[in-house]
Amino acid sequence: MPGDGAGRRPAGPGRLGQRCREGPFAVPIAEKGDLPTGVTGTMRAAGVAVAEALSQAWDTRTALVSSEGARLGQHIRECGAGMHCLTVGDGETQRRSYPAFRGQYGTRGWELVRELGWEAAFAGTSWLDLDRLGSLRFGSELVNITIDPTIPGALGSFGFDDEGTPAAARDAVRDGVWVGVLAGAGLRRRGRAGVRGSMRADGYARLPMRGVSR
Repeated sequence: MPGDGAGRRPAGPGRLGQRCREGPFAVPIAEKGDLPTGVTGTMRAAGVAVAEALSQAWDTRTALVSSEGARLGQHIRECGAGMHCLTVGDGETQRRSYPAFRGQYGTRGWELVRELGWEAAFAGTSWLDLDRLGSLRFGSELVNITIDPTIPGALGSFGFDDEGTPAAARDAVRDGVWVGVLAGAGLRRRGRAGVRGSMRADGYARLPMRGVSR
């Protein structure tokens, strides 16, 4: 991790347990199966060639202990669903989905590593230049975009990121001006921004990477 960690604040002891009105694993299998079955049946009855639907649920307990003093535990339950159909007409094929099914949208451009040029790939880098952070006009004065992993019940919310930094809401775009990015504590110094925890790991055997709340 580049940098000396300047500005990093040890999280210390902490615990997060999400409230859940109805645990996804307590719902009977038959009921969970009825939902995608009913959705695909409705789509097929409308004449589509291919109809798919899915639902997924996770029950995750994590523990983080670090040499910086972090002693953190989190219990997060997540669930979601999606549907997709494919129809074939006269010389054309169209696909529709809800929500963005098997895709990731609206996240590219806000990852600080891309702004720094460390993740250049065939997908490209970013048109955002850190030298213009705080001054680049992104949209009209009515445009505001918030990075907030603290919304109760939201998919991707958490109490601490996987470096142990407490979660906090902050602005990505304020009054139409680009003012914030997603990054981790180790990149705070080079990023020159008031960056708070955005580092997420996909499991205990994976290094935390900057990324959108998911």
